[in-house]
Amino acid sequence: MRFYLGFTDGIPIVTCEASYDKDTVGFYNICTRQEFRKRGYASHI
Repeated sequence: MRFYLGFTDGIPIVTCEASYDKDTVGFYNICTRQEFRKRGYASHI
């Protein structure tokens, strides 16, 4: 499992966990700070 943290202008905005297997990747617990929601940050991560 890997963890990712996305930044904008030095501010941490979005996080997620990624689980890797042979041919698949699963993304879990994608979270975006409330004041930055509805801007596509989770889709970009």
